[in-house]
Amino acid sequence: MADAADGRFVPALDITLTLLEGDRELFTTTMPFLWHPCLYHYGTNARVPGEGPYTVRGRIGPPTWMGHDPVNGRRYEQPVDVVFEDRPFKPGRKPSPDAQPRGADSSYAG
Repeated sequence: MADAADGRFVPALDITLTLLEGDRELFTTTMPFLWHPCLYHYGTNARVPGEGPYTVRGRIGPPTWMGHDPVNGRRYEQPVDVVFEDRPFKPGRKPSPDAQPRGADSSYAG
């Protein structure tokens, strides 16, 4: 999550996503903070029952910390709710473009 005012990553958020098929709630999951050397982000893996469309409901709770000054520090006081309706999903794994077989018959020199 990036701050719309300055583009910086916003840490320590409480993010929850709910997946719906029509009016039926399929599951709710938290989106934990994930540290990666090149990119901080929030996310998790989830098992989707089949191809969509699905509705995704998201809630971002206010952080437990306050920003650096009385004006800008209060930008995140209220929770944010978003809804993405009729989004297509295609279950499966996205193959890594750099994935190479390893073993005796491989030219991998790593």
